Amino acid sequence: MINFLRNLSDSAVSGLRILGDILRRLWNFSHRRRPRFSALTIRILVINVGALLIPLFGFLWVDQYRQSLIDVEISSLESEGKIIAVALGTAVAQDQNGNEFLRPNQTNFLVQLLTKETSTRVRVFQPNSAIIADSRELKSPGGPIFVEELPVRPPPIKPTFDVPDDVSWWSFLGRSQRKLPLYSEALTQKADHYSEVSGAFYGDVGHSVRITKNSHLILSVGIPVQRYRQVVGALMLSKVTREIDEEVQNIRKVILQIFLVALTITIVLSLYLSGTIAYPIRRLAQAADQVRLGNAEEVEIPDFTHRRDEIGDLSLALREMTATLLARMTAIERFGADVSHEIKNPLTSVRSALETLELIKDPEKQKKLIAIMNQDVQRLDRLITDISDASRLDAELSRAGKEVVNVHEFLNALIETQELISHENSVGFALSLPEHDLLWVQGIEGRLGQVFRNLIGNALSFSPPHSTISLIAERRSGFVEIQVCDQGPGIPEDKFDKIFNRFFTDRPEPESFGNNSGLGLSISKQIVEAHGGTIKATNLYSPEGDILGACFIIRLPSL
Repeated sequence: MINFLRNLSDSAVSGLRILGDILRRLWNFSHRRRPRFSALTIRILVINVGALLIPLFGFLWVDQYRQSLIDVEISSLESEGKIIAVALGTAVAQDQNGNEFLRPNQTNFLVQLLTKETSTRVRVFQPNSAIIADSRELKSPGGPIFVEELPVRPPPIKPTFDVPDDVSWWSFLGRSQRKLPLYSEALTQKADHYSEVSGAFYGDVGHSVRITKNSHLILSVGIPVQRYRQVVGALMLSKVTREIDEEVQNIRKVILQIFLVALTITIVLSLYLSGTIAYPIRRLAQAADQVRLGNAEEVEIPDFTHRRDEIGDLSLALREMTATLLARMTAIERFGADVSHEIKNPLTSVRSALETLELIKDPEKQKKLIAIMNQDVQRLDRLITDISDASRLDAELSRAGKEVVNVHEFLNALIETQELISHENSVGFALSLPEHDLLWVQGIEGRLGQVFRNLIGNALSFSPPHSTISLIAERRSGFVEIQVCDQGPGIPEDKFDKIFNRFFTDRPEPESFGNNSGLGLSISKQIVEAHGGTIKATNLYSPEGDILGACFIIRLPSL
């Protein structure tokens, strides 16, 4: 067991040396070729190859299989030796003093007979340590002839890979791992030359494993030869186990071949996997960098949506993000231009009034000019307020948390508030809600209230006295549809979409000039779309085709 653990430790050290060398060379290679292989490619290779190296450590535990083969051979030798020992009991004789001993001639004859068809070498020793029989010794007229097989030189193994000088593949295969006692045979053999034979004279069955100069294992077993429990000699059986070494080496070679094939396939598949992941990501990252540097209009994000995987999702998300970014940049540019134009008009009016005021001496005309300037200042204040609200709307909608809104309670509270505010206009409100279907939406209640206040305020400005503003809510195809309708002059059909543009107004009455910034409907549309809904404008018609009023239809996803 101690020898086995020592062998296992030596094998582990050799394996770790080679593994460290492989990882070191892979690391150096990756740093030299960094422009060609990305860090992700190296990580994929290291992880896959590292996982593949785990079965390679089976090399280190093949010695356990080798030890099991040795144990089987030793057990076989013990069984064979016990049979021979029993047979040698028939060669026991007594001297004049009654002491029992083995007859040399008969013992030698039995040994030759019993080992004729085996490759096992059998030697018999007397208690005085002298050898009296050896299965490899044949009698001839000229004297004894010893039969021994000539050593077979193993074929040289050519190294296939470049490895460090202090570690060879042959040592990794286990040749130099065995630190076993060297087998040596004296010209005149004695029992005390072999520990297992010495122990057999005390009635013990022992065994030993030695190695020859040719790196062949020799297994030997010492068995006592007894007659009525009296030890009359010691039997030594030995066997050269070239088959065990060959079997172990064959297994190691097969494992190595399988590992090399699997390593090649793993590297090829890892490079392919890296190419399908790292290369598209690198292209997407380069395109994103170009967009970051301000070339968004000239850069086309690579389209990998055909892949239908995470890379395709990332490509789609980046393309949509770039398109949204370009749309917002364009919208900001247009918004800035519109703001500049809308602010310039009242400022020009104020400047003209001031210049005229200095030239006019009539107090009545001066009052009219002052009233015009006051109206323009109010218009500027309203414009700045609405512009400020519109400019921070995107950020607020993206940061604010949405909550569940009960449409029934929301509209009832809204109508009650509007009735208190607009009772002087003699305009009534009619609310229609489904009786047995509670309507729920998810959104920002304050911003949704702003939408409906804008629509109701817009309807009040166009509604004639003693008319009614209707609010109708119902569920349709997974949406909550809310209609805000008035009984005013309606909307020109060619302006259904234009009224949602920034700073667009269509109020022909002179008294309404400057009272609206033209941002209310644009802000309302922005809020509704941020909630995943839609808003559109239409007219109510009589059966005869006459316009009965304007109607705004809002659709929000229902819960």
